[in-house]
Amino acid sequence: MPSNKPAIHWLGAGLASGPGLISLVNKWGEANVWSSEINRPRKLLSKVNEGATLNVHSLALEDNNSVEIFRNALIAGDIIISMLPATLHIQVANIAIEENCHLVTSSYINEEMRNLNGVASAKGLSLVNEVGLDPGIDHLPVSYTHLRAHETVLDLV
Repeated sequence: MPSNKPAIHWLGAGLASGPGLISLVNKWGEANVWSSEINRPRKLLSKVNEGATLNVHSLALEDNNSVEIFRNALIAGDIIISMLPATLHIQVANIAIEENCHLVTSSYINEEMRNLNGVASAKGLSLVNEVGLDPGIDHLPVSYTHLRAHETVLDLV
């Protein structure tokens, strides 16, 4: 990865991760996906554009050795995107802060995460949680498809 861009570390490769991860890697050029289930992210490799790279890594947050490998891959300023269950986001946030990385999660902010804001801000780090786009933003593609179908029907009449 070019030194002028931070690395992207995507945590979790569940069913909701695929489209966002592929879009990101194809636009950014390279990303790392960390998953406890290694076969699911490997299936995404065929969707990566030529010239882009998706690096697949194993990560089990309950295993200290696995967490240490993850920590060693982080460089200050990197961006961690966590699609893990909300119950794991505080652990991931603490790793991000300790390793001087930014964090984006798919979870709504809670009191524990809010309490980490001061420490993160003092280090110049961003902790971004769900920002109220759900459920609205996921309805946009459906609305667009409905509109296009309606226009097509009108064109046929």
